[in-house]
Amino acid sequence: MQRGVSISKMKVTSLLTLWVIGCFALLIPARVLAQQSSIRVYGKITENDKKLQGAIITVYANGSLLKTINADGKYEVNLELGVDYVITYTKPGFITKRLEFNTNNVPPDRAKNPFSDFPIDIDIFPEVPGTDIDKVLQQPIGKILFDPTYEKVGDFASDEAYHKSIQSLLDQIEKARKEAEDKAKELDAQYKKALAKADAEFTSKDFANARPDYQAASAIKPGEQYPINQIAAIDKAQKDAGAKATADALAAKQKRTADSLANIQKAKDAAAAALAAKQKRAADSLAQLQKAKDAAAAAAKQKRTADSLAAAQKSKAAADALAAKQKRTADSLAQVQKTKDAAAALAAKNKRAADSIANAQKAKDAAAAALAAQKKKTADSLAAAQKAKDAAAALAAKQKRTADSLAQVQKDKDAAAALAAKNKRAADSIAAAQKAKDAAAAALAAKQKRTADSLAQVQKDKAAAAALAAKQKRTADSLAQVQKDKDAAAAALAAKNKRAADSIAAAQKAKDAAAAALAAKQKHTADSLATAQKAKDAAAALAAKNKRAADSIASAQKAKDAAAALAAKNKRTADSLAAVQKANDAAAAALAAKNKRTADSLAAVQKAKDVAAALAAKQKRAADSIAAAQKGKEAAAALAAKQKRTADSLAQVQKANAATAALVAKNKRTADSLATVQKAKDDAAALAAKQKRTADSLAAAQKGKEAAAALAAKNKRTADSLAQVQKANAAAAALAAKNKRTADSLAAVQKDKDAAAALAAKNKRTADSLAAIQKANAAAIATQKKKTADSLAAANKDLDDKYNAAMNKGNQYLLTKNYKPALTAYQQASALKPNEGLPKQRISQIQQQLAILGQNTGTPVKAPVKDTVPKNTDPNEKDSLALKYNQGVTEEHIDEPGCEVTRRIVVKGPRGFVYTRKVWSWGQTYYFKGEQPITEDTWNRETSNSN
Repeated sequence: MQRGVSISKMKVTSLLTLWVIGCFALLIPARVLAQQSSIRVYGKITENDKKLQGAIITVYANGSLLKTINADGKYEVNLELGVDYVITYTKPGFITKRLEFNTNNVPPDRAKNPFSDFPIDIDIFPEVPGTDIDKVLQQPIGKILFDPTYEKVGDFASDEAYHKSIQSLLDQIEKARKEAEDKAKELDAQYKKALAKADAEFTSKDFANARPDYQAASAIKPGEQYPINQIAAIDKAQKDAGAKATADALAAKQKRTADSLANIQKAKDAAAAALAAKQKRAADSLAQLQKAKDAAAAAAKQKRTADSLAAAQKSKAAADALAAKQKRTADSLAQVQKTKDAAAALAAKNKRAADSIANAQKAKDAAAAALAAQKKKTADSLAAAQKAKDAAAALAAKQKRTADSLAQVQKDKDAAAALAAKNKRAADSIAAAQKAKDAAAAALAAKQKRTADSLAQVQKDKAAAAALAAKQKRTADSLAQVQKDKDAAAAALAAKNKRAADSIAAAQKAKDAAAAALAAKQKHTADSLATAQKAKDAAAALAAKNKRAADSIASAQKAKDAAAALAAKNKRTADSLAAVQKANDAAAAALAAKNKRTADSLAAVQKAKDVAAALAAKQKRAADSIAAAQKGKEAAAALAAKQKRTADSLAQVQKANAATAALVAKNKRTADSLATVQKAKDDAAALAAKQKRTADSLAAAQKGKEAAAALAAKNKRTADSLAQVQKANAAAAALAAKNKRTADSLAAVQKDKDAAAALAAKNKRTADSLAAIQKANAAAIATQKKKTADSLAAANKDLDDKYNAAMNKGNQYLLTKNYKPALTAYQQASALKPNEGLPKQRISQIQQQLAILGQNTGTPVKAPVKDTVPKNTDPNEKDSLALKYNQGVTEEHIDEPGCEVTRRIVVKGPRGFVYTRKVWSWGQTYYFKGEQPITEDTWNRETSNSN
């Protein structure tokens, strides 16, 4: 047999086997000799050779629970002789190992001498789901017996024969552990693979794929914080990208608006310049035409005057002809005067055209002023857009604050989870402190009332949140209706604009047809004037011919009457006729030339008139076109401005709708947070119920005034936890109120005053309705709360009475070693409260004891020896503490993870006693004398230097 035992991880090589799970390795004993007939067992509890915090050691003596030790990586226990001990090593979530230490069969002579300390190191590992390890470990993995041959004097050592007999079972455990490690490695590989893929997608900003991959990695290892942080980073990046896209879109829209205005201004400037150039060319053409007309009139007048004077000096007949000619000249001068009058009228018309041009210039200046006003309006619109952008930034900041509030709620939730974990540890620690039943019942009643109040408040908050969600839905519906109305108005405006454009196009077409008709009419008039002039010339020629024919007839008649006298005069008459004929021919030629010049002058005047009329018509059409263009441009500018305002309004409404949708989503997240808080409350209530059951079970085993004080401290912590949850609920209510203010602010953004007024009235009615509902709910909840509290108290009392009766019955049977009825009673208690651990422990103890009795029938069961006071043969001989420490009180301080330990060694005469105070990081403090719990008052009284 070997002396020391190390139960640690199994590592097998070809030359050396180190037993890990249940395998024993030879240790060098400390040979610290205790000065009593008991065996000091000590050692370390590890996981993978590392110190294991939170381990629990349970010692059974002859099948009955002796003590429970909360070990933090190391432990120590004294075993009395004549007892069959079973020591279990475990931790929540870990496997349980059992070791049998039998102190029977020690000869009386050997029992008088001290035994060596016995070191036992244990290594345990987490539970492996789906394996039979728990069944295998139901039997001890090692046995310690008294070996009378050990070092020739006899001492305790491990049972090698038993160790060999369970080797196959240990091999099964090693196989299961290896499979668990392989599975863990496989999960780790899957986790790393998913994480690598998600990181690559995150780096390339492929957030749509990175998010589900991070979620998959988090599902593989829910405890890892990195994927959760990355998902939060993705949410923030997407939110920032959305805000940037909105800002970029707004900037692009503003740039397009500015470019459009610049193009309109450029087109207006070009049109004004073209009009000015055209008007200058028309004025120059009129001036040139007037100058040519005046020069032609003066030249014609001078030529006519010279011709008239020359004809007058030739002959009397010429004088007559001249008179006729002067008459015609006077007529011509009258015609010229008429032409001058026409020219004057044309000049007046040109003046009116110039005035029209001046008016056009004035209109241009007005258009420029209107353009400046439009620019100002556009600048105001841009300023309004900037203001909207600032409002959006403010909204984003508000949303960030809301997100911070949600983060705070999440932090409170995490704190609640940490508090739950702390409460679990506190419950485990309280298990060693053994609470009092009566104090626990009183504290539970108060705690249940607070829990019911908290649940009622949560229910009230949930109702308020639901009402808020309904109100926001109605607000969203109202906004949707406003959007629908605005869309219809925009469609009607677009149709109206199309009809206006069609009307303008039809007017332009009619205008073009009228211009074409006017041109055709003017051409027809010109052709008619030319035909009339041609007819006039033919009439003049015929008149001259007729006159000549008449003169010729008169001469012939005169010659016939004066035939007798004519003979003498024939020669003179012939000469005279020849002269007359010559004068007539000259006069006819002169008249023909004059008529031609007059016709040419009239044609020139007519042509000038036609040109002037065409120019006037052209100027009128140009002025009309300019006026129409200016009017159309102004109408287009007004329409564009109106459309821009409509588009801006629609964009604002759309933005408000998007903000409302974001608010709805945020409210949903808030509701989810409230649900999470509610779940945390439910978990806290369940934990409180479990703590009560634990406290009741411990109270059934041990009563005491000191344990009641510890329970009061625990109840205070629970009350603080519920107060923290209440604080989180208050924060959630404040967030809901903040969300309501945000919704009101968004409603105020709507430009449609009538819709806003209607919405405000609707919101007021909704608020009044909510207030009425909340008031009714408060009354109903108060009534229901009282009924629930009464019902819960009655149900808990009935359950506690039945459970305590079954436990008392089992305890009575167990004290009389009547195991089978005790087993039945404990099974009934476990069925009443399945989460209670004590009935299950007692059932396991009884089943082990029945198995032992079945193997050792007739062997009496010895009662456990619970006296932990050191035994010496010489009452004056000092024990090890008295040898090591001075008389009085010596204080030592030890810092352990999560715990501050103070040890006071009190030496009185030959005896020393160890007192320990443990202050845990979560706020709980425990006191011990040796291994037994004591009160703070006992600690202060027995470790004071004055005593």
